[in-house]
Amino acid sequence: MKINIEKSISYACVALIVLEALMLCVWQTDLLFAAQDFTVWHSTAEHFGKCIAQPLGLLLWISAFLTQFFYYPYLGIAIMLAMWLMSYFGIAYGFRVPVRLRPLIVVLVVCIQVSITQVGYWIYTLQLSGYWFFGTVLLLWIAAFSASVRKVGEIENVFFRWTMIAVISVAWILMLTPFNGMPHFNLFEGGPSSMLMPLYLGILVVLILAFSRFAAKYDKIALGVSVAAVVAALNWGFLMNYHNPCFRAELRMATYVEKAEWQKIIDSELAIDRTTTRQMQLLRDAAIICQHAPSDSILLNPNDGYRPQMITNPPVHMAYTGGDVVYYAFGMSNYSYRWSFENAVEFGFSPRRLRMLLRCAMLNGEWDLCRRYIARLRTTMFHSAFADEMNALVGHPEAIAAHPEFRDVKRWQAQRDILTSDNGYPEKLIIRYLPATRKVQWNFRTSEALHTY
Repeated sequence: MKINIEKSISYACVALIVLEALMLCVWQTDLLFAAQDFTVWHSTAEHFGKCIAQPLGLLLWISAFLTQFFYYPYLGIAIMLAMWLMSYFGIAYGFRVPVRLRPLIVVLVVCIQVSITQVGYWIYTLQLSGYWFFGTVLLLWIAAFSASVRKVGEIENVFFRWTMIAVISVAWILMLTPFNGMPHFNLFEGGPSSMLMPLYLGILVVLILAFSRFAAKYDKIALGVSVAAVVAALNWGFLMNYHNPCFRAELRMATYVEKAEWQKIIDSELAIDRTTTRQMQLLRDAAIICQHAPSDSILLNPNDGYRPQMITNPPVHMAYTGGDVVYYAFGMSNYSYRWSFENAVEFGFSPRRLRMLLRCAMLNGEWDLCRRYIARLRTTMFHSAFADEMNALVGHPEAIAAHPEFRDVKRWQAQRDILTSDNGYPEKLIIRYLPATRKVQWNFRTSEALHTY
């Protein structure tokens, strides 16, 4: 039985693209859920106008919109996979890519996967809201443009053919407007240049594919080169797949704090079979405290956590990664509000930061402020129901004190939660503050327990 090499290559490419999506399903659902929580997108004309006023604005707006579907991670991955497959067939058709060079299109998908899975702790300081779907939308737009131009190029009427090519070109260029500021556009602002490697490699591969039809006569060499490139890319994608269990647990624990699911926080920390981070240990301690009455005497377990590390050395400071959540869990609403607002001003008023600002305002009885954040949350795609639920509590402090998500934190809320400087180290202030106001003691084994990060 003779094997059809061309069909086999096409099936293998599709299978590898599906494999990339499965990798996200297995290891990165917590990251992708957090991605939509840290992405700024509002269904308002004002927000749309702000987006398109910057370079690649329309593309970034679409990318931020699609990121919202990561609220259901598997749905978001399914949408991304569908766009990858459409891009594969669109580029193969539009650029007339020889079958034996089509594995290079898989390299483009790996570049997109790496741009997502390499983020890790950079998620807390990522400023570009459209980052997560940026590569996917851009790739599909290139595929649609190339396929459309080829299809239109087959029209016999010369005038109509060139008119259509001009219209398609203008539509494609609109994705890049305005041009003002393009030289200063940074996809990964604040990060090291190595984080842009997937973008640079992707541009190179697109250029190779655009001229690949001229290499059709070198079938055997082309197949060997493309297979070697895919193997190297897949290995690179696996190495850059950051799936530290502590990082994933921290993302989940932040959600549990908001829902007052204290036992899940404790279970998440206990489930890690390695030394956990200081943030995880503080949230575990907060969960233990919230399960007790304020009059109880509590002796907490030793805290000897480590500072998380990544190859690209992101600024892993608790003030950025979880200062708002940690302070909130300990009932220090003013400090939680301070770090939520500072991070929102610097990195964007995302749903998570808006929810935390709203929760702090609810605890403090600042009703006008509550209504402002509720109005903002109502313009998001999947958080308007939460805004409506909170709106029913505005102006009713007794209802807030009895609400399951506020009850425990409200009991432990500091009576004099004045705002002083914590010098950017939330744990130091918490550890020194609580024993002076509550019957809580930490049982540290060494003086090295207070790490400054």
